[in-house]
Amino acid sequence: MDEAAARFYQTKRPEQGVIVCYDADCLCERNFLVENFRHFVERPGVAGCSTYFEHSLNGPEEPAVYRAVTAYELHLRYYVEGLRWAGFPYAGHTIGSAMSVRVPAYLRLGGMNRKKAGEDFYFFQKLMRDARTSELGTTVVYPSARTSHRVPFGTGKAVSRILAGEPQMSYSFQSFGSVKALVDAVRSLEQTPRSVEECFPATIPAPMLAFLEANNCRIAIVEIGKNVAGVAQFKKRFWRWFDGFRCVKFLNWVSANGCPKVETLTAAAEPCLLNRLGMESESPQTEVPLLALYRNHQRNRRPISGRAKSASNVFALVRETEFSVNQGR
Repeated sequence: MDEAAARFYQTKRPEQGVIVCYDADCLCERNFLVENFRHFVERPGVAGCSTYFEHSLNGPEEPAVYRAVTAYELHLRYYVEGLRWAGFPYAGHTIGSAMSVRVPAYLRLGGMNRKKAGEDFYFFQKLMRDARTSELGTTVVYPSARTSHRVPFGTGKAVSRILAGEPQMSYSFQSFGSVKALVDAVRSLEQTPRSVEECFPATIPAPMLAFLEANNCRIAIVEIGKNVAGVAQFKKRFWRWFDGFRCVKFLNWVSANGCPKVETLTAAAEPCLLNRLGMESESPQTEVPLLALYRNHQRNRRPISGRAKSASNVFALVRETEFSVNQGR
């Protein structure tokens, strides 16, 4: 990415440059580059975007590999949908092989970090916090379902862990409820608070209050309040403090302190989320139809046309895919 930025500067028009990320073991739709180009031309104010992705659910690997990556992708989509339900301002996918960024924004962020794992996650979280980002749903990236022991987390590690017999786990829906309470409290502020008590009402769950206290929220609120001209600026600055990194820290902390993780299939079948995704009655009982429901919603960012009345409507979306996963094709 540094080399790409340097080459754009050689053109003397670096402000027009866009760096498009992609992995060597991915596949993509034929319109991948064209749609990336169009996306940025039509959105001059956007600094970066996340391209819609779907892990390959069939191919030369053993059927168990594709069942594992199905569970992992469902976990990723449930996580993002949970944050969106909570109203969190930085809710989006951070897949390294499916992100693009303008050269000026890349340089303003100091380029790519040198973390040994999850560098794409940290980079795009920072981009979402500091700039305007969007989603590209008119093309598709197909990341590989390969296993890997090279990094401590990510697709390869998750698939390896599931194949070893560990179930895919996700944050409980109750955890996102605490995030929603925080979002609602900040959103309802009508004047700049000067203390935690002014900022957060008694409705904030105890685990969230305990986490905020442990992370010096009192100091942050006082400092922010002294350096803003109004409540709108306070809210903006507060979300720079409680950003995507801190939100993940809270979810991990609350998972270890009274709100344990649950199996992804159980978490993703939460009725509140399924209703948002267009499912009003019975819910799918296996990962493949649930994943299809999440995919359909997140690619289109709206409920299924006409709102699904039963699971059979969703099953119709994935009959062929489910057969391929079960047969290992």
